[in-house]
Amino acid sequence: MTASSVFPNGYTRILVIGALLFLLHGCAQKIPMQPNDISDRVWLPAISENQVMDGFFTGAGGQLLLVNTLPHDGVSWELKDDHLLLWFHTENQLTLQSVEYYPLLLEGELFLARALSRERPAYIAKTIREPLSNVKYLPTYLGEPLSANPAREGQTAYLQLDTGDRSLRGFAGVNNFHGNYQRNGAASFKVGPIATTMMTGPGMDYEMKFMRCLNQSDAILSVNKRLLFYQGSRLLCSFSTD
Repeated sequence: MTASSVFPNGYTRILVIGALLFLLHGCAQKIPMQPNDISDRVWLPAISENQVMDGFFTGAGGQLLLVNTLPHDGVSWELKDDHLLLWFHTENQLTLQSVEYYPLLLEGELFLARALSRERPAYIAKTIREPLSNVKYLPTYLGEPLSANPAREGQTAYLQLDTGDRSLRGFAGVNNFHGNYQRNGAASFKVGPIATTMMTGPGMDYEMKFMRCLNQSDAILSVNKRLLFYQGSRLLCSFSTD
């Protein structure tokens, strides 16, 4: 008998969160934070919950990249005394907003906790990795959340990369495409020239968004099973193997 058959999902989640918070209260160590603790890492939720930002990353030039599907631009980050300040603004409101977090060290892992609840972890640092090789990544966001994948009957739009020769290929909804990609600093990569077939048909609007994202992105992060495409500090699109 599994735990899920004994406890409803909601109760199981409450028990897990409670156990983690108890552990943090007894074991978490508040530590000073250095710039190298922030740079070239991606920060993702320690406990999944609905929030404005679901992660962030600082690029090679120090810019703040937000891992989200909302119209927010990361602007900058600053270490101030014993906490981290993140500055961002929304697409329709250019007034800067800030959030602050405090570092916690738990069993050798670095967490960030919200300013008003230092014992509760908000983010945990994750390592940027190579993309999965010869695995189909499906679009999950092309400037707006996707509810459907309007491709030719019997086909699904996808992107696939080969880490051996750094080539890529896929299907954008109407046409097939192929090309290559290369490293872009220590933690990201970018797409090179892409060639496509020249068919037309239903789904061209979708395909234009798909290909525009690939062609306009200047930094791509591979995190867990996701690919995140950026132009500057703006998330253009995302793909996932799930």
